[in-house]
Formats: sequence, structure tokens, C-alpha cells
Amino acid sequence: MESDYETYNLDEEEDATASFEKATQCPICHKVGDFDMLYSCFYEESAYSIHLCHFCDSVFFTIYRDYAGVFQIQYQYPKEVENSSMPIYIEQLSPQFLNIYQQALKAEEYNLDQIAGMGFRKALEFLVKDYSISKTPSDADKIKEMPLNSCIEKYIDHHKIKALAKRAAWLGNDHSHYLKKHSGRDLQDLKTLISLATQWINLEIESETYEREIEFKK
Repeated sequence: MESDYETYNLDEEEDATASFEKATQCPICHKVGDFDMLYSCFYEESAYSIHLCHFCDSVFFTIYRDYAGVFQIQYQYPKEVENSSMPIYIEQLSPQFLNIYQQALKAEEYNLDQIAGMGFRKALEFLVKDYSISKTPSDADKIKEMPLNSCIEKYIDHHKIKALAKRAAWLGNDHSHYLKKHSGRDLQDLKTLISLATQWINLEIESETYEREIEFKK
């Protein structure tokens, strides 16, 4: 969606009217709505604006590029990454997994894709190892020192969790090593596999919790 705004032409050093893509979401609080453009200007094919968010009372900046006569949004800042919600049993199982995952999300948000992939891979390792330790606490020290793939093979019995964790590890290694073995897959595939693994782990823990807490009474 686009609208015409009064702006300032830095090329000609005069007031002008130009068409801008409307900012519809605050990059700070992530609320969706209409935002007042306090100031804007353009120079050659780039434009810049300042908006006020009435939800969080913050000011944010937007950079645009000219496409077919309309200044399209390219980047907004400051940008705050929304916290990714995780199932409660995952948060309890591995708080460090959640912490690392949030940091990887922030790297991705700032287009640091070469770093984000390694972050997601590290988050996966904490998830897998904390899960494995919860299943076999007597081997905790051994699990902490094991390579990720070895840990998955030896300590994860659940078929779906093992299959998803193995594939997530493969893609995570692609983001951590020089050579990439799965060229047709990207960061979103890695995130999807981690998400599926967390859901299966959470489901298993939740199911076992109810089975343990609720006994059949004759």
C-alpha cells in the first residue's frame, strides 16, 4: 500500500510530493497500524523518513529505494526482535537453548545469515544434550563431551526426534563448515527442523508427565 506525502527533494533543494510505501508495522514493538510520518526527504533513488509509533511512543527510521516511481521500504531501525515462544517444557528442559536460539534470531533479523546459522546449530546442540541428559542423567559428563551426531545416535531413542535432530544437525553443519553438503536447503529449513524437534520433545515430556501424575483408580 502506498500514499503520497509532502517531502523534501535534496536534489533540487525544494519541497516536493512523492509516493511512499506505507509503514504498517513498528519495528520496535511490532504493533500493526497507521503511523505518523514526522519527516521525509529523498535524494536520487533513495528516501528517508521518521515515523512516530503511538503504541510504544517510539520514533523509528525508514530507508527506501525508488521502484517504478514509488519509494519502497528497504530497512527500518531500531529493530527489536520479537521473542520466540517455546513450549513450557522446552523452556524448563533447556533454558540455555532458548537463550542461544533468541540470539540466533537476532542475528538473522540483522541479516547476519552467516552467523545466524552457526547460532541455530549451537542452540540445537544444547537442546539435544539437555534432552539426552534428562533421559540418562548418569551419563551427563559423557554426553557433554560427545560430538552432536554421536549423542543423537546413542541417546535419542524416539524415532521422530532422532530423525529430525539428525537432519537439523546436518543442515547446522552446513552453516558451520567450509563445504556445504545440502545446497538446496537454507536457514529456514534448519529453523523448521529445530521447531519440529522441539515440538516432539515437548510432546513426549508432557505425555510422560501426565502419565506419571495421573494414575488409574479402581
